[in-house]
Amino acid sequence: MPDRAVDEVAQFEQNVKREGKKPSAGPTARQTTAALLHRQPTPEAVKEGEERAQVAFYAVLASARSADANSDQATCRKALGEARDMFDPM
Repeated sequence: MPDRAVDEVAQFEQNVKREGKKPSAGPTARQTTAALLHRQPTPEAVKEGEERAQVAFYAVLASARSADANSDQATCRKALGEARDMFDPM
């Protein structure tokens, strides 16, 4: 029987649910060019950035689940690693 990562994915999802209750916790994304140019973000830009980070995070997590369901453990673990890198439990 192949070594499935389903337990790793489930455990990470439980951690996300638990840690995600903290106001400062959640998916993160790279800084934009505007941020690097020292421009002050608008509230709308902050909200859009948070929403894009959430969409990207859950897409990567879904990719991990799908790869695991298809017994593609290398892809699953890669996607899970990306999801872990994207989630900030602060």
